[in-house]
This record gives sequence, structure tokens and C-alpha cells, in this order.
Amino acid sequence: ELVWKLMLDTGFYLAMGAMPGGRQRQANLRALVDKAAAYRQGQNGSLYGFIRYIEAVKEKKVANLLGAIEASKQIPLDRFLYAIGIEGIGRVAARDLARFGSVDAVKALTFDELVALENVGEITANSILAYFADGENEKELARLFELGVSPRARERVTEGVFVGESVVLTGSLGTMSRTEAQKRIEALGGVCQSAVSSATTLVIAGEKAGSKLDKAKKLGVKVIGEEEFLAMLGGKL
Repeated sequence: ELVWKLMLDTGFYLAMGAMPGGRQRQANLRALVDKAAAYRQGQNGSLYGFIRYIEAVKEKKVANLLGAIEASKQIPLDRFLYAIGIEGIGRVAARDLARFGSVDAVKALTFDELVALENVGEITANSILAYFADGENEKELARLFELGVSPRARERVTEGVFVGESVVLTGSLGTMSRTEAQKRIEALGGVCQSAVSSATTLVIAGEKAGSKLDKAKKLGVKVIGEEEFLAMLGGKL
């Protein structure tokens, strides 16, 4: 029953990035969630069809999915805030919010406190307030916590080549995705921003960098390319 509830109540949460293990594992879970939901709702699904689908899934794959579900319960707060689907909250804004330490602390933020954040504007601030004011969302969060989901704040990195740097990535990198680059920067003490501002200290410009690069030059912000970025990472991919 716990697994059944997890599939139906946390399917979106897991598929949005709370689950470790990559896109294929998330796709496998999404397919399982869809089949379970179709059976329970009686929409183009039947118990027979659901059982046939489960039988077709290899035992190892099922074990991997269940293991991933269990692992996703202990999740960094920023990934949790991104995964619950607040409109306008991407990975960078989620990391800003996570610095307050807990879901309850984020829930208690005022409009003025939200718009004061580097990566949260007025529209997003209103979306955050509306999300936590919605009774259905409150119930969904309660269900997640009852099922053992426990968001935790990341420990602040105090050592690394990017400590003290507020970094903006623009353009595409040939060696890694932007998400991977952000993770590498933060693991070495940097703070990633979604837009260039007076608080930005470094811009990493890949191919086809656009308006962010122009603004960085206008503000006199230091700009480096992918080669220098990789050198700062120690040449490790």
C-alpha cells in the first residue's frame, strides 16, 4: 500500500527531478504511475492490463525503481522545491529559496522577502505565495511528509575555487549540460544566478551567448569561456 500511494501521490514529484538515477529511470517510473492511475481511475485501463504490464517489467527494473523511490525520500531541499512544481521556480530559484533551511521557512516568507532574492521576481513571488496558500497543495505536501519524504538543507561549501563567486552561465557548453555545470560550480563553493546583475561576479560564456553576455560586458563583469572554466575545474569532466 505504501508503494501504491507513493506511485500515485508522488509521481509528479519524482518525475520532476526528485528521483536520482537519470531520465530513463524517471521515464520508467512515469510509465508505471500512468498505468496505475489509469487502473485506479478506470480510464482506458483495467486491473488485468495493469498486472500484465507489471509482469512485463523485469524484476531488476522494479527493484531499481523501488530503490530510487526510497532514496528520493531523503532529498536536498532545493531539489524538493523544484520538484513540487511551483510555477516559475526553476533549479536556480529553488536554490535561492533553499537557503532559508526548510519548507516551513520558505512558506513563511513574505512578498517583500521573496522579491528581494536575486532570482525571484514579482510574478514568481506571487506564484510561491499562491502555492502555499492553496489547501490542496498543503494536503499534498502533508501526504509526502507522511510517506517519509524528508527535505534537507545542503551544507554550505566553504572551500573551492568558486567560493565567493556569483556565477551566471550563458550559451551552450560543449563538454557538459548547463545543469551539470551549475552543480560543479556549487560543489566548489559558487552561487549560480539566472540573470546578470550588479551582484554577479563571473559570467561563463559558451557558444551562442546572448544578451546576458552583452549585459555582463556593460556592467564590467568578468567573463570567461569554456576552456578557462574547465581549467578552474582542474580539467576534470
